[in-house]
Parts: sequence; structure tokens; C-alpha cells
Amino acid sequence: DTVENYVVIDTRYPYEFNGGHIEGAVNVVTQNDLIQQFLTDPLIPYKRQVIIFHCEFSSKRGPRMCRFLRKEDRDRNAYRYPELFYPEMYILHGGYKEFFALYPDLCNPSNYIPMADPDYEEQLMHWQKVCKTITDPNGTTNIRGFKSRLRSQRQLQLS
Repeated sequence: DTVENYVVIDTRYPYEFNGGHIEGAVNVVTQNDLIQQFLTDPLIPYKRQVIIFHCEFSSKRGPRMCRFLRKEDRDRNAYRYPELFYPEMYILHGGYKEFFALYPDLCNPSNYIPMADPDYEEQLMHWQKVCKTITDPNGTTNIRGFKSRLRSQRQLQLS
């Protein structure tokens, strides 16, 4: 089965993304942005479309957004289960840090700014505050303690 389309979703903060990202990646930082870009008008014209999430290390922000999109996709397609808008989603193993170390020529610009870079401390604090809450049908809920796991997630191994 051939992949007809893929989307790389970079969930790092804008200063990280602007400092260097995988060529063609889309920067999506908040869950509301994810809903707007991928569920308001789903990208469904392809038979096999793959979505690849990542953050700096692919250990927190990327997996969290992947779980969120999976849950929202299932909720919106409950009437036609098991059909989904995005049945195939992956998390980039090692995140941008590892990808950049292996493939700097596939990054634009060819650079890597860590989330905790002291030059961006003020922006880090801003974005952590913005992303501290998630939106659910009942209002706003604090992200802390949000530990549900998605069994269908698979780690995309770089080879």
C-alpha cells in the first residue's frame, strides 16, 4: 500500500519551529489550532494519508497532540466506526533533535533551537502558559495528570 500523502506536524513552540524545522512541516502548537487545521475541514481526499507528529524529543508535546487528534477523530466519527479521517498516525522517534542530527539538509533553516534555550526564556514561559490547558466539551481542563495512552500509536523509527 502506497502512502499518497503525508503531513508532518511540528508541535514545538514557534521560536523553536522558526529556528529550524523539517522541510514542509506544519507548526501546530495548540489543540484549538489542531482542530481548526485538521478537523474543521479534514484532509480526506487521499486513500492513504499519514500524519507524523513530533516535538523536540517526541516524548511529551507531540504524543499529547497525537492522542488529542485521535480522540477527537474518534468522537467525530463515532457514527461510522471504525472509519476515521486519520487512521494512520505516527510519532517521530527521537523528535526534531534526533532528526536534525541525522538529516540537517532536510531542515529549513538547517538549525536547531532547544526549547530551554536561555535566549528564548520569555517566549518559553509565554507558550507554556498558553498550552497549559486543553479544551474539552465541558470547558477547560488542566493538562497535568492527562495520562491516557493510545494503544494504536506507533513509534516511527528513523532508518
